[in-house]
Amino acid sequence: AEVDRLFQEATRGEKEWRFECRIRRPDGAVRWITAAGGYQRDGEGRAIRMAGIVQDITALKQADEALRD
Repeated sequence: AEVDRLFQEATRGEKEWRFECRIRRPDGAVRWITAAGGYQRDGEGRAIRMAGIVQDITALKQADEALRD
């Protein structure tokens, strides 16, 4: 719900967005992702295209947790 809220807020305000969260894949595996994106604008500043990237950071999160332990 929080990720959806952040994404909707960024979409309405045509702002850049960035977040980390856990997801559950269709096969039941739990993974951590980071996602970021923004807008391409025309010469008058209007948003014409949205683009972003999602990266699996599960291994990084697991390494951080191992260091804390």
